[in-house]
Amino acid sequence: MPNGLTPEQREAYIAEYRERHHEVYDREAQAAANLAQALQDPALADAALRDPAAAKLVFESQEALSSTGQAVTTLEWMNTIADPNSALYQAYAATVPDFEQRLGTISEQAIPAATGQLMVQDGGDPQAALAELGRLVGPLQGIVTLAGSPEEWNTVWNAISTGATGDFVALQGLASDVPTMSPLAKGLTSAGLILGAAAATTATLQGNYTAAVAAFAQLGSQGIEVLGNAIKGFAESGKLAKLLGDTGADAAMGFTRWAERFAPGLGLLASATVMYADLQALQNDPTVGKALMVMGDAISLLGSALNTIPGGQLAGELFVLAGSIVSAIGSIIDWVQTEDDTRDEMRDILTSDRLIAAGFNQGAVDAFTSRGQSLDELSAAGLTPEQVQQFAAEHSYLVGTGNYLEALGRAAEVLGIQGQEFLDWVNSLGDDGDIQSLASIWLDAFDRQAWGQGDVTPEELLAPIDGNGRERTEELMANG
Repeated sequence: MPNGLTPEQREAYIAEYRERHHEVYDREAQAAANLAQALQDPALADAALRDPAAAKLVFESQEALSSTGQAVTTLEWMNTIADPNSALYQAYAATVPDFEQRLGTISEQAIPAATGQLMVQDGGDPQAALAELGRLVGPLQGIVTLAGSPEEWNTVWNAISTGATGDFVALQGLASDVPTMSPLAKGLTSAGLILGAAAATTATLQGNYTAAVAAFAQLGSQGIEVLGNAIKGFAESGKLAKLLGDTGADAAMGFTRWAERFAPGLGLLASATVMYADLQALQNDPTVGKALMVMGDAISLLGSALNTIPGGQLAGELFVLAGSIVSAIGSIIDWVQTEDDTRDEMRDILTSDRLIAAGFNQGAVDAFTSRGQSLDELSAAGLTPEQVQQFAAEHSYLVGTGNYLEALGRAAEVLGIQGQEFLDWVNSLGDDGDIQSLASIWLDAFDRQAWGQGDVTPEELLAPIDGNGRERTEELMANG
């Protein structure tokens, strides 16, 4: 785990994040339910045929609904235009710009979101949800711009069906097909990842499922997009369960049951995605920003689940999963092209009463806001979270130097200087400018080592240090 926040501070961060967002998410869920009800008016089809403005409004409304916990309504609407030669299909195609491309995006979002909705409405039964999903999606194979070959359909359907039983081999195998998949196949694959997460109920199955997620995450932006739609759809199921409440519709599962049954799967899916995706290589890709927004949904739902489940092993597992997502997002905040309000929110959370009460070092706020909650470059120095925060508070300039910071941590490892001694040693080396100059020399040495030109030795690292810093270094090396 990254080393920037203590367990108590991570718990406080999750709780603060959830409190800031749960009302927004609750309002979104209610608005989606209201929109779905309005779109079920049978008169809208006739209006779309007669009035281009009405057709455009209906399409854009279904587009907005497609990624929510009411996406079954969107799939039912898509069934009304499953024949491309029908007058209704042609009415939308003639009115909506980029109709076929946007319809493809709708299907990629609506299929996983509807899967989450069906799992809630079917009382938490993934097999029943899968059967109902087949009924809704099967007719869409008639839209040639959405569907691939019958062979593709069979391959994907078989993979998600076996994945729903805990056998993830075929599901993992779909990852290599993503670049050439049709929109329907991508949507079904995302749905399969949701069903698979729900089936991963033992340590062995969770390990196998994580390997499947890793295959998609390592694929690049297209794989991350499939995973992002799965996470979004799974999170929307939790929002729907909250909206229904524990005394909601007779057959539906309330949030308490959702938290116990499905929150671990959501946490596993989201945490495995951020663990294995090389997001830094995609920092200029819009997929990354979308993925981070989806992770916010996951954090909020896991926070709500933690409030619902009273302690025990399950609560502990949820806390670890939520904490890993928080930390992973924090560790990439320095290079992701985020909006200013994302950084502002992080600052607000780090300076909140909860984080102060949990002991977060307020002097480290500036450094953590620019770099995230974790300074992985210092992992070799053996620092506790409290010591990481102390370093960030005392050396905010160095925190922003990236590779130099890593060279500093690796030098300490070679010299045998760890923990509190590391903090004392760094202070003996001079001001931040002096330390950066030393780190630059050490970075060159480690680069040569990486090219097979000999291991870096303590004597080589000691050579450029002078004055009090050299004396203190030799003393620490002798004690080590």
